[in-house]
Amino acid sequence: MAIVYYFGPTTAYFSASFKGINLIPSARPLAPVHLHLHVYEFRDGGERLACPLEFTDFSMNLGQLVDPQDLNSMIREILSHTSYNDIDTRRFWEEKIADYATNAGLIAFNFGVQELELTIDIRIRNMAPLELDVEQEIVELVRSISDQEIGAGGFGGVPAPEASINELEVVKYNGVGGEFEESGCLICLEDFEFEMEVTRMPCKHIFHGSCLTRWLENSHLCPLCR
Repeated sequence: MAIVYYFGPTTAYFSASFKGINLIPSARPLAPVHLHLHVYEFRDGGERLACPLEFTDFSMNLGQLVDPQDLNSMIREILSHTSYNDIDTRRFWEEKIADYATNAGLIAFNFGVQELELTIDIRIRNMAPLELDVEQEIVELVRSISDQEIGAGGFGGVPAPEASINELEVVKYNGVGGEFEESGCLICLEDFEFEMEVTRMPCKHIFHGSCLTRWLENSHLCPLCR
C-alpha cells in the first residue's frame, strides 16, 4: 500500500506494511505501530539529511493512530523535526499524513493486524523545479517495496500474468453494503464515485482498474489480502 504526493518543491512517499491478522478485538488498540520518517534536502545536486537520525523513528499503538486527537499531536511532533517551514507545504503534509495514517490504521484495526509499519519519505528540492513523471515514480516505488520483501524472505513479488489481469471482473460501484465493503481504492486511497467502474479481484476486493493493473504488474497478490 504505497502512494506518492507532490507539492511545490517537495515529494512525499508513503508506504504501509501489515504483519499478521486476526487479533481479538480487545487487543487491537494495543497493536504496535512503528513510523519511520526520512526527510531529505537536495541542494545543488547534493543530498543532505534535514533532521537528526535519532528523530526519524516513532512508536505508538493502533489505538493512538485511529484517535484523531492523538494522531494530530503525533503529526505535529513528526513535522517539528523538519527544517522546511513553508506554511502551505506543512499544511499539505499534515493533511496527507493524517489521511494516509487514518486509512492504514482503520484497515489494520478492522482486520486485527498484529503490527503496522508506516514509512514516510519526504524529499525537499531547494533548486529549480524538476519535471517529474508521477506514474513512473509510483511504479518504481511499488517495485522497490516488492524487491525488499523478496530479499527479506517475504512474498508477493511475482507479477500476475497479463491474461489473468485482463480477465478480472469489471463492475459498477453502487456504495458500501451488500455487494461491496470498500468505500475507496486502498491503493491510491481515493474514494469511489457512485456508478463508476471498478475492478474486482477473485477475493471480492475492489480497486480502481488502473491502480490494480499497476500493482499486479509487480505482485500477483491482492494488495489487501497480502
